[in-house]
Amino acid sequence: MNNDVRIITDPLGNNIYLPHECGVIRNEEANENYDDASTVIMKPAMLFRVEDGTTETLFYFRSVGWHKTMLIIVKYQESKWKSTQCMMNPPNEMLSEIMKDGRQLI
Repeated sequence: MNNDVRIITDPLGNNIYLPHECGVIRNEEANENYDDASTVIMKPAMLFRVEDGTTETLFYFRSVGWHKTMLIIVKYQESKWKSTQCMMNPPNEMLSEIMKDGRQLI
């Protein structure tokens, strides 16, 4: 079932193709309440767009639980917005680079 995707609409009206395995909570964390990865797309705390001339990338970031954050990276490929990476607790340096290179939309 690795090919299963959910289509989630972001606040800008973009349909995001999000793999089901994105943001899956590990067994040791299962008894804590976390927001789903789809919530990160639908209600991001921060949303950045980075354009490098050939590729447009969106970065969705939000807290998903107590001391837990999630970053979802979405690229425009084959006329669709596709999630390419989901990260729990991304490093501060990475977030700083995104903020420096991108434009904040939310």
